[in-house]
Amino acid sequence: FDPLANKEYTEEQEQKELLSQTTTPELEADDGFIVTSASSTQSTPSISALSGNISPDSQTSDPITKAVRETIIQPQKDNLIEQILKDLAALTDRDLAEQKRKEIEEEKDKTLSTFFGNPANREFIDKALENSELKKKLESIEIAGYKNVHNTFSVASGYPGG
Repeated sequence: FDPLANKEYTEEQEQKELLSQTTTPELEADDGFIVTSASSTQSTPSISALSGNISPDSQTSDPITKAVRETIIQPQKDNLIEQILKDLAALTDRDLAEQKRKEIEEEKDKTLSTFFGNPANREFIDKALENSELKKKLESIEIAGYKNVHNTFSVASGYPGG
């Protein structure tokens, strides 16, 4: 409970609040956009399925950004793409399904920024995010990942400047 704001926090909200206070501006601006379902409500947390504007291979990142990419962003992207591919397999328009599958496969070893950044693909992303199992999985990746990053790069763990 936050007496100043006169509201209660869930554990997840407390984690996000803690992280927002400890996140550096470079981290916030470094990695693309947040994907949320178009039908999401306030009770549905946003999900960090990010398209990287900078290829991880083409630039040396600071250790915190690298850890966020490896422990949160990439696993979330992998899970989101896995669900999109499952949804495409069930699509009745086989030509469209095959076209989108190829787009994903061609870009899979990269950041997938083209696929995630294409407004025409929004419906596939939204459909995948309607899956409650996927939402839970993405949320748990995010929470566990940020806990790990925070614990690894905090002053208490001996990280300089943490």
